[in-house]
Order: sequence, then structure tokens, then C-alpha cells
Amino acid sequence: MRENEQCLGIDVGSVAMGLVEINSRREVTHTAYCFHHGDIAGSLRRLLTGFDLSGITSVAATSSTPEAVAASRRFDNQIAMITAARFFHPEMRGLLVVGGEKFSLCTFDEDGNYLGSTTNTSCAAGTGSFLDQQVGRLKLTGINELSEIACASSGNCPRIASRCAVFAKTDLIHAQQEGYQLGEIGNGLCLGLAKNIVDTVFSPGAPRGEIVFCGGVSKNRAVVGHIENLIGTPVVTTGHGHLYGAMGAALEMLAELQAGPKENCQPMRLTSADDLLVRHEKGKSYFFEPLALRLSDYPDFSSFEKYDFGRQTGNPVEVDIYREIKDGEEAKLYLGLDIGSTSTKAVLMEDNREVLVGLYTRTAGRPLIAVQQILRAVDDIITRKRADFRIRGCGTTGSGRKFIGRIIGADAVIDEITAHARAACQLDPGVDTIIEIGGQDAKFTTLKNGRVTSSTMNNVCAAGTGSFIEEQAAKFGCPIGDFSARTENVRAPMASDRCTVFMERDMNHHLSEGYAVNEVLASALHSVRENYLRKVACEKNIGKVIFFQGATAKNKALVAAFEQRLQRPLIVSRFCHLTGALGTALLLQDEDAGAGTAFKGIRLYEKEIPIATEVCELCSNHCRISVAEVLGEKVAYGFLCGRDYQTRTYVKKTSSAFDLLRERRKVAWTAKAQDHAGEITIGIPAAVHLVDDLDFWRKFFDLLGINTISGEEDNDALKKGKNLSRAEFCAPVTAMHGHVHALLEKADYVFLPFYLENKDKEARRQYCYYTQFLPSLVSTAQKGRQGRLLTPIIRYLYTSFHTRIELYRMLKGVTKRPLSYLEISSAFDQASAFDGARRLKLKDLYRERSGLSADVRVVLLGRPYTVLSPAMNRGIPRIFTSLGIDAYYQDMLTYEKYQVGNIAPLLNELHWEHASRIIAAAEILAREKGAYPVYITSFKCSPDAFALEYFKSIMEAHNKPYLILEIDEHDSSV
Repeated sequence: MRENEQCLGIDVGSVAMGLVEINSRREVTHTAYCFHHGDIAGSLRRLLTGFDLSGITSVAATSSTPEAVAASRRFDNQIAMITAARFFHPEMRGLLVVGGEKFSLCTFDEDGNYLGSTTNTSCAAGTGSFLDQQVGRLKLTGINELSEIACASSGNCPRIASRCAVFAKTDLIHAQQEGYQLGEIGNGLCLGLAKNIVDTVFSPGAPRGEIVFCGGVSKNRAVVGHIENLIGTPVVTTGHGHLYGAMGAALEMLAELQAGPKENCQPMRLTSADDLLVRHEKGKSYFFEPLALRLSDYPDFSSFEKYDFGRQTGNPVEVDIYREIKDGEEAKLYLGLDIGSTSTKAVLMEDNREVLVGLYTRTAGRPLIAVQQILRAVDDIITRKRADFRIRGCGTTGSGRKFIGRIIGADAVIDEITAHARAACQLDPGVDTIIEIGGQDAKFTTLKNGRVTSSTMNNVCAAGTGSFIEEQAAKFGCPIGDFSARTENVRAPMASDRCTVFMERDMNHHLSEGYAVNEVLASALHSVRENYLRKVACEKNIGKVIFFQGATAKNKALVAAFEQRLQRPLIVSRFCHLTGALGTALLLQDEDAGAGTAFKGIRLYEKEIPIATEVCELCSNHCRISVAEVLGEKVAYGFLCGRDYQTRTYVKKTSSAFDLLRERRKVAWTAKAQDHAGEITIGIPAAVHLVDDLDFWRKFFDLLGINTISGEEDNDALKKGKNLSRAEFCAPVTAMHGHVHALLEKADYVFLPFYLENKDKEARRQYCYYTQFLPSLVSTAQKGRQGRLLTPIIRYLYTSFHTRIELYRMLKGVTKRPLSYLEISSAFDQASAFDGARRLKLKDLYRERSGLSADVRVVLLGRPYTVLSPAMNRGIPRIFTSLGIDAYYQDMLTYEKYQVGNIAPLLNELHWEHASRIIAAAEILAREKGAYPVYITSFKCSPDAFALEYFKSIMEAHNKPYLILEIDEHDSSV
């Protein structure tokens, strides 16, 4: 290897490209970096203009670099990163890499030996592309400006969701509405990103020492600072950390050349960038047929008069007048407003339920301004037509319904599901399915006989919403109004449907492979559809009369994508973009009692309505409230206690309703456990199956003179568990990891039994496979502390003798006072009697309470570790209590007389105790009066899904309403 030889390192990632030139003395002589936006060849040509190609004799590339770029040798990306980091930081103990779509933490021992790595999941939240998208939304020039304004911010920063790029957009809008400055919002964004990174890859047992931070995000000083604060140790960054991939590849190349020539390493002589570009004709492959409607009738969106009002303001209102308004006409109208996260819509509906005027504008993070602009457009119609519009009622729906409703004096504030369902039923009474894709959310609603039977909504991922379509249109220079025309009758390759960031990566890849822009845009529509059908809709519940609602339904090619997949016709109304507002107007008319309206008038747009933010200091909630002054009256929104702004004292919510968790604790533990001085303490996790048996085991250990503690009040168990489990388990299993880790800090031992079941196929099944082997899963995350886990095998469904033997062996040599088998057996019997009496008391309590009042009562159905765990139930029982509604759990009902007839075969078929209880409870609630069933599910395993479907069929067969709440399996959000 000659001394004057130069090696060119190339690293092409999902969004950026880095080039590094290194000489034989391992000195960096030139670097270049840029975002390639899918144009690999063009970006490479531009970057190489600053390099002296004549001295380069070899080219090293990372494995992520496309094959279209020639190289002497390719090296694994992680190896390249580690090589560069070791070269500059030989003492490092950790390497944090945050790139365009991935981030990871590699750890090393004191001698520099590689220990392992943790990386992000299939969600790109917390990556560089996630940050880039938010920078664009804030209208900043780039990451550098974001870093500068975030570092300069000295105020409190808002909470910005880092779980999803589109939901972060919602939080950005809300923060702007609440009056946060741009620097504070930017700082909140950087903090959210840092928290996501730390929560994902930094476990409590991670090695401490020098941690090197590299990748594009390492250039953001605000993110660096927040990560340091969160992990409690400084991280090392350099000005060229974003180039470590290219540097590492070049260093690996030089090491191989120094060791001697290799057969698979070819020298390269470059005269221009074209020498690096491999020319080959690669045939394009299409996964989807052309987008064309064949089964569905598509509406004509024309109107009697259509125009844009207020174009000079930069945020015009699209106005549709659907019939001639005669000069001087009088009209009695209902005004429905739908204030969404991305758009604000309004409908003026006549007494005959015909839409007279439809209005549509962008919310643009300023819902009040958007509503005032719509009112201005209405007043313009009144003035031009010399009409007399008399508003009989005004209502609001959408994400801004409460705040705007208070300001304008709305007569009704209506949830979006109800509003959209009402509009669909008006347009076609036979509708049984509503597909709704909005700007930042998507909903799937089923109906029967005009009543909503179920509704689901996207929760932690917004991949494939209207905002994503708009962003891709803007990226490719396609006006959103032209998107449909450019993608109709176009074939498309496949793109990811997992995440907006991964979709964008695939689109860049397709462009580099020679696909046309319109073909790439069409692939985005297929991704939207697949994401919706997999993550929002329950495809088997899609009926025959399908409505497609939301402004996205105006994209004919997207409707064609759904038709192509479902092979069924879809109904799109000419009011598809206005159905929320239309449904609100219809509901206003349904409830109109002629009592007048509280609406403050069309000319409210003329009033200056300043919005200020305050922090209420009347209690420890410290609510950040929005305050507006309307016609001399101050109205506010944001009080958790529900007080009016004029009420200057804390309003304590009092309720005589049944407090489910508190009353269950009273029944369960009537006598406080004694403090057994000098004896060991055993921790009992309040998670998974142990939630239902918690009182049994506490009583058992107390009778033996053993102290116990539990994690019932540990609301951070799920968050802790994510750092420990290092896998995508369901929320209950993840929470168990957190409970065990916390209890090991406080107790001598932690009780974590194996609940194993018989292998007999005819045996009754109670537990899923993960929970049966949960002690083994949890112990792997407790390095060095496995000996403090007490893991007997429990098989109490079949025999208690085996269990008693296991408990005796478990406690032998553990307790300070020797315990005999007879003592343990006696304690087991007494605890069993106590537990049986406790369960009977709960049934007696339900009978006593349910006979006191004829008011609405609720029975919660679902797994005990979902419904009864404060860390998992998201406060649902307390919500009912605060509303004055009695809420009970399914085990408080009496099942025996209903476990006959059509239930008996099901019990034999289902093999799952809790699922069969759910079904039996549904029978009771369907046959008895006065109780409203609420089904709470935490994860979609087959027996739960079977029970859910059977529950729905029972309630619908008896024509009874019900509610289903799904707690997300990964972050426990409802």
C-alpha cells in the first residue's frame, strides 16, 4: 500500500449521504454530506465536485449504500460505525447512533469488547426523519435552526408526543394554541425525541462510562443536552459524528489493504462521479393493478355556486352553495361546525334537512381564526344575496369542539363518532360500515339499524392518514387537488404501511430504481389503505353498505384502492368532507325544542378575541388553561376540575357513586396484615394473573408470619418494563417486568409463580403461552438477582396438593423461622377460605348496591389485570365514578343460573376461564335491565377475540347497547 493512496468512504442511508476521503496515514482530507431525497446519482455528483478524484485508489461503502453505487468493498453499517468510534474514542463504553430511520445503543466492556446492542422497533419515532418532518411543520430552515432556538429557549417547554410523527404534529398545533413560543415548542420536541431514545435503548443495567453519540441527530445540541439529563451522564459528540459510517468503511478498507491484497477487493481509478454509478437496466415490477373504480358510483362534487372566499388572506374558505339563494330570501338554518386538527368545516342546513351552504378551510393551528374566517364567509353570502339567515341552533364537533363551543356559544358539543354516524344514516339509512380517514386520525365504525355498534380509532400510529398524503404530495411538488388525477389508472410498486417514515424511505428507494413520480404517489395510496385495514378496521366486520367519509374520500384514486382490496362498492357522498358538520346540524334539529339558541352570532368574526394562557394555582393540578374574552365575558377551557372561570375557588368533585377499586380493597383486606418484625419481606407483583390472586397470596404469607408488599400503586411499571423487556410484549407482560424490578429494590424476595396448565387438549385453558412462562422471561432481565425470585409451579385448577408441596420447597431455607409442611398446608386452606368469602362478599355488594337506584349502572368486562390494575386501566373506573355512575366488575355478578343452554357448549369449546366469564356476564346483562356493559380489552389474543365477538353477538341479539374500550398493547393508551 503506497503512502499517497486515498480511500473514499461512502455511506448512503435512508435520507442522507456522507462522503469521506482518508489517506494512508488515516487522516481525513475531505468530507461532504447532504440529504439525497431519493436522488442518489444526482446527490453523489454534486458532493464529489469538491473532491480530487485523481488520487483515490479504492472506494469503501456501507452495506446500506445501494448497489447502483460501485465500491471496491462493502462493510456492515454497525461495524463501520463502531470502527470509526473506536478510532476516535478508544475508551468508549457505549455508542449511541441515531440516524434517519434507526437508532441503536452498542455497549462494550472495560476492555473494549462488544457486549451487545439495542435498537428501535418498527416505529421510526425518535429518529432523524421524525425530527426532519417536525422541522418542516415549524417552517424552520433545518435541524441547525431547530437546535439553536431550542437551546436558546429558557421557558417551560410543552409536552410533544414522540411516539408518532403525525401525532407530534397535533401536539405542535396544541402548543401553538396554548401560546408557547417557537423556541419552547422546539425544545419540547427535542425533549420528546430524547425521551423516546432513552426509554427505548437505555436499560437500568446499561454499562456506565464514556458514551459516544453519533449520527445526524448528534448535531442537535438540544437533543444531546436532554439525553445527558435523562441518563445522568455526559455524552461525547464530535463535529463529524454524522460521517462515522463513511469514515468507518474507509478505515476498514485501509486496514485490509495494509494487511495485503484481497481477491474480493478491486482497486478503482476515478475520473468522474459517473465511474461510481453502475449502469444497468433493471425491469420495474408492479405489485398493484391500476387504480380505477369499477364497482362504486362516484359523486359529482359540483354545486350551484362554488368559489374561494378570502384568497388574499392566504387561508381561503372553499364555499359551496347548493341551490340558488334568491335576493332577500329568509332562511331558518342550523349551523354545524367541525373543528379538526387540519381542517375546519361548516354546514348551513335547512329545516328540510337539505344542505344550503358548505364551507371548508384549513385550521392551520389556529381554530378560532379558522372559525372566524368561516363566519366571515357566511356574512359575505348574506350581504351579497341580501339574505336573512336566522340560526336556530349551533353545534360543534371535532378536536376543537369544546374550546370553540364555549367561545361561540354552541348549543351542543358532539363527539365525532356520533356526528359522522348521524350524517351517514341520513344519507343512507342502510349504512352498516363507515370508513373515515381524516387529517391526523382514522376511524372505523360499524352500525346496525342506525345505531353505532362499534368504533375504533388509530391510537399510537397515524401512518397513512390524510396528513401523510398531503406531505407526500408537497414533497413531490404535486398540488393536493391533482393527486387523484395523477394516480388514477396508474400501477404501483409496494411501499411500507408501518410508519410514515418508512413509507417515505420506500418511496425514495423506488425513485432511485427508476419508477415514475406518479407510480410512487400511487404506492402511497395503497400504503394508506393497508395501514387502515390492518391497524384500524376489523376487516371481517366490514359490511355491505360502506360509506367512505372525510376529505380524503375526495381522492378518487384512494377510493379505488379500497375498492380494489375489498372487492365491494363504496359509497362516497358529495358531502363526504362535511359529514361531521352535517351530522352536528342534523342532531341539532333532532333535539330542537324551540327554546332558542345561545349562539353569539355570525358577526362574531368582527370581534377581537384575544386568547391568553394561564396556569391555575388553586390546586396541585396546575392546569394550563386557555382564556378568551367574548363580548365582555371571559370563557376558559382546560380545567381538570371542571370549574367555570368565574369560580375562583377549587371545585372538588364529589360523587356518591360506587368507587370500584376502593370498595374492592375494603372487602378484600378487612384486617390489616401484621408487621412481622425480624422476618423476611416478599414482594408480590400486581400484574398479569397475580392481580386476581393478590389478596389470596397476601393472606397466605401473613398467616405464616411473612411480611408482604405489592406494587398496586406503581403506575410507572409499564414504562420501567419497556426498558427491561427489550422486546415487543403486550402491555401486561411488559408491566410485569417493571413490577418485579421495583419490588426487588424493596423486598428480600419476589414471588413469581409459574401458572402451568395441563397438556391435555380437552383441559380448560386459562393462561396464554407468554404468561405461563413469564418467570423465565422476567428473570433474564434481572441479571445477578435471579436467585431472589421465588418461582414455584402452581396448578391450582387441578389439584392443590402439588401446589402445597411446591410452596413448602420454596420457603424451606428462605424464612428465618423454619416452617413445617402442616403450617403451610393450613395457611393455604385458610387463605382459600378467606378468598372464597371475599368473592361472595363482592357478589353481595353488587346485589345491595344495584337495588338502591334505577340510575345508569355499568359493568366492566375484561381481564382483571386490565380492568382492576390502576397502572393499566387508564383511570376508566374512576371516570365513571366522577360522572356519578356506579361501575362494577364482572366477577361481582352471579353466573351459575346462566351457565346453561347455549353457554354450556361454549364453555367446553373456549377453554379459557376469564373469557367464559365475560360471555356469561354478557348473558346476564342482556337479559337483566339497568346495567350497561363496557368491554375493556388489552391485547388481541385469539380467546379474547373469540369472547369479544360472542359478547357483541349476544348484546346485538338482545338489541342492547354496549361499549368497547381497547387499551393499546404497547403503551397502554385507550
